[in-house]
Amino acid sequence: MTLSPDEKYAAYREILASPRDEEVDWWYFGTTSVKIKGIPAISVINAATLMIYRTETLSDHAFAIHWDEVGYFSDYVTGQPTTHWLNPVTGRAMPAPQSFAEGPARYEVLRTPQGVAVTLTQPGATVNSIEVEWSCVGDRITVMQRERKTRGFPNIDGTLPDPGSASGFEAVTELAFVDQWPESGNEAQGLYEFALAGAPPWMGFDAASKARATVQGVIIKAPSDRPPHPESMRRLRDRFPEFFARHGR
Repeated sequence: MTLSPDEKYAAYREILASPRDEEVDWWYFGTTSVKIKGIPAISVINAATLMIYRTETLSDHAFAIHWDEVGYFSDYVTGQPTTHWLNPVTGRAMPAPQSFAEGPARYEVLRTPQGVAVTLTQPGATVNSIEVEWSCVGDRITVMQRERKTRGFPNIDGTLPDPGSASGFEAVTELAFVDQWPESGNEAQGLYEFALAGAPPWMGFDAASKARATVQGVIIKAPSDRPPHPESMRRLRDRFPEFFARHGR
């Protein structure tokens, strides 16, 4: 299948958001790891995140995606919410973030002769560039979005560090959204990776280690009344009641 520029624009909107001006839920389930030269990757903690996208039509050739997100961290072994992480290199139990929130933020998507051009306004990040690519296998379409930024990992208290601080690093987020198009769009899936050029201070690695933190996992677009992991929804509701009230949930 080969997509025309108009089809790329339509597919982007339908798969990532909605052809209507409405909200959709994206769930992110990932594992945070640290890479240090000379030893295998170190698994740190798991993260479960709910991002709510709200589509807004701006014109016949442009739309916005307004989003915000909440998430919590859990122990890599037990899957239970955690307050500390044992650094196997230093042998020290390090206080770890328990939850986080970000937003509101906004993508703006413009139809172009080549397909789409995407810009992002995101608090807690300095966005350098966004690239979008398409690939097709049969009736399955993959939309790959690569975002280059400067940003940090959540602090122990869940806040995000200033991108210009010592906790801010160059970062690349790769998002691969996969779906059957144009017949679907309601329950897409995909993969993601968030890679930092360093590691957050709370992990306890010194500068000489040249530690680099990454988060890898799956992304799932699901109806708001059918979350892929109901326990994650319950935990987020308990932590962020104002977030769900703001979205009328």
